[in-house]
Amino acid sequence: MEHPVVGNMEEKNIEEEGLGIENFVDAYMGHGIEIGDIEPPFVPEPDLGKRYLDYKRKAIEKLYPSCEGPKTTLSAVVELHNLKKQFGWSGNSVTTLLSVLRRWLPKENTLLVKYPVMKQMLKDL
Repeated sequence: MEHPVVGNMEEKNIEEEGLGIENFVDAYMGHGIEIGDIEPPFVPEPDLGKRYLDYKRKAIEKLYPSCEGPKTTLSAVVELHNLKKQFGWSGNSVTTLLSVLRRWLPKENTLLVKYPVMKQMLKDL
């Protein structure tokens, strides 16, 4: 037999507090959550260490073996990109310029071949 006072108390508590599942329902239905509230999970970039070491090497690698002075592959890329932005050159014009410069420089030069490769390198930095 159920005690009348305990039965009433349980019903009263459930009525006042509810079952407590409204948060679950809201979360399931997406209520109360703003688009910016949820942060996507961290996904490490593949080959980040390899790219870092490659760019570090390009920062000290001479533009060509007998190159005197501080010109490195990375410094040449940065200077060419600055010229592109300063004068409003297209990516195709930079690729053409890279082709001409590679012909003018010694065969062992380390200048990049195409602008998209150059652009990706700068984006990664």
